[in-house]
Amino acid sequence: IAIITQFWKISTHAAGMFGMMTVLLLLKYDQPATGYDVLCWVFALATVLVCISRVYLGIHTVMQILVGSALATGVTMIVFYMFGKGM
Repeated sequence: IAIITQFWKISTHAAGMFGMMTVLLLLKYDQPATGYDVLCWVFALATVLVCISRVYLGIHTVMQILVGSALATGVTMIVFYMFGKGM
């Protein structure tokens, strides 16, 4: 994940948050509504706030956030699919 050059870097903050968010959603997938829904929404809000703050502080560009998010989501889904825990 740490693809870093002098001019461009993937956001590992976004990757970490989206990876955990993907795990939460895959565990929740096709389950009845419970208090777990509140946890998912709170964590989704935290994920968005972390990503916005990284751009606001000028540490990352929107593209770096999107690439980190997509990479973590994809890797997490592949791992869940390989081990039969989700989907």
